[in-house]
Amino acid sequence: HKESSMTSRVSAMRHSYSKKRGYERIVVDFSSKKLPKIYGHFSSNEKKLSLDFFKTSLNKDVGSFGISNFVKAFKFYPLSKEFLSMEILFKESVKAEIFYLNSPARLVIDIKV
Repeated sequence: HKESSMTSRVSAMRHSYSKKRGYERIVVDFSSKKLPKIYGHFSSNEKKLSLDFFKTSLNKDVGSFGISNFVKAFKFYPLSKEFLSMEILFKESVKAEIFYLNSPARLVIDIKV
């Protein structure tokens, strides 16, 4: 597998809640057309989703998230110029469905109890 030299940046983070569908959707927007390499760990017991984004930096404007039904807090940890960690802390034990879209790159997380 050839390692990609592409770099990306987290440009925005947004969310919406659908009472009818019973879930909250979190979308992480990236500056690139394709999603960067990601490692993730979901712990329902710890009420936490940890994500590591490779060859990715953080846009300084990302940070305001607003009020969420399921998310207590989210934190970014820029560990180096090209490695970004993120934690999403939940208010309660939840289930998550995660998928991605390209052009532009987006990571989509659907959360429900």
